[in-house]
Amino acid sequence: MKRIIFVLCLVVFIGCNGGGGGDDGETDSYIGFATEDFSGKSLYYVSSSVYQLATFYPDGTAMASAMMTSGTPVLEQEVALWSIVNGELIIEASGDSVTYSLLSDNIYDKYFRANKYSINGEVSVVGMFYDQTTGLSQAQDFVNNNMEP
Repeated sequence: MKRIIFVLCLVVFIGCNGGGGGDDGETDSYIGFATEDFSGKSLYYVSSSVYQLATFYPDGTAMASAMMTSGTPVLEQEVALWSIVNGELIIEASGDSVTYSLLSDNIYDKYFRANKYSINGEVSVVGMFYDQTTGLSQAQDFVNNNMEP
């Protein structure tokens, strides 16, 4: 009898893949940024009080505007380097390196939510609107309505 109960428990355990990751949509794989998320695109970075335009070129360089509270951003002349390493976006400029780790991707609003790891050890949550047509207006509305990433 004990043997039958053990076999039944084993069948249930194996049939459920060890009991994890059922039908709740969770996966055990890491999902992060991909090169195609940025290459040749412009994104609007947002925090709760400012937005900024960043353009990512296919050659691994990038340019950004000043951080703004209103108006249309204009790219500045400083060139940065960008890359995707193990699913994280790394931007290097003026000897500093900042890393962004994807928290979520809202495909309806075309909005990435990410942890930003600054060189001084500070970690903050930021957002990035990636729609090539509506990104600016989305970023402006986000800041005007004092939203939190």
